Amino acid sequence: MKICSLCKHNPADKTGSHIVPHFLLKRIENVDSRKGRGYELGFVFDKHGSVPYFGRELLPERLEEVFGEISEKDVSSNKHPLVADNLLCSECEKSLATIESEYASTISKVSHSEYASGTSSFIGLLFWGSILWRLSVHGKSGANLDTDKEEVLRQFLCSHLSPRKKISEYHNSTASDHSTNLSYRLLRCSQCLNIGSQWLILHPHFYDNPCLIVDEFLLVFSFDGLFKEHELTDCFGLNDLILQAPINKDGNSEIIKPFTRESYIALSDGIVNLLKGEYLTFLNACLDNLHVSLGGPGSSMPSAIKKEILGKISSDEIRFGRRYTHEELFRTISEVIKVHMKQ
Repeated sequence: MKICSLCKHNPADKTGSHIVPHFLLKRIENVDSRKGRGYELGFVFDKHGSVPYFGRELLPERLEEVFGEISEKDVSSNKHPLVADNLLCSECEKSLATIESEYASTISKVSHSEYASGTSSFIGLLFWGSILWRLSVHGKSGANLDTDKEEVLRQFLCSHLSPRKKISEYHNSTASDHSTNLSYRLLRCSQCLNIGSQWLILHPHFYDNPCLIVDEFLLVFSFDGLFKEHELTDCFGLNDLILQAPINKDGNSEIIKPFTRESYIALSDGIVNLLKGEYLTFLNACLDNLHVSLGGPGSSMPSAIKKEILGKISSDEIRFGRRYTHEELFRTISEVIKVHMKQ
């Protein structure tokens, strides 16, 4: 059996580990306001397109609304992208669960002005640091920390987490010397429900200050106590808000800066544009390579054919759950190319 990726000591015997805690994920992917597990309906988007997934408790009629007919292949290939087996040991999983349970208790508290969440920044560092670390080592988040930053977080978590610790002991703890520069800014839009999309994305353009958007939270993390990248690189137009947010570091109470529904809509639009840009770049390159491999003239596929393919894969005639999937892309390209080869 593999060794636990966190403690590097115990066998990684834990199955079904959530890379992001379920209490956050369910607010993004659970349908019809369901709270339990098995009611997920979500989509992983990357430059290659969309990969859908769904929970085992969803009724066939509900799935058919989104996908049309569900095949045995759909069911057999269905897998939650953020549930991992044999990444952690049972002891590390238990330690993380203690921190997650404590942090979950703060979620119900909201305000329209800056407010103390009700927990310490030390617990916040453990909570948010563990999510960033898990997303990175899991390797399926679309962006990764470099190995040095991964190791800083791993050592920080290992130094302070224990399955035998009670939550009161964490409240009375402080970070060890090697992690005193760890800090984060945290923004929250508590009015983003019913906007149409909620996200989990580790922004691919930030390296020194990882930027995580999950549910209604926007987290910016720092390993050196500085937030220089957000002075230089656009973050969906929210840079000013981010730089105005209090810095949460060891020894302080966690402070959250609210942001408006309008800003969340702008953020959501920015994410869509980011994903669309990466997808179109990939699709253009893919179609040009295909055109050349089929012996077409020049180095690129004619724009009219590209436009026809894009129009078909984005058509409302295709059920939303199938739109932009790899299978639908290949089917559409094949259909269009065959027509044009006959002409």
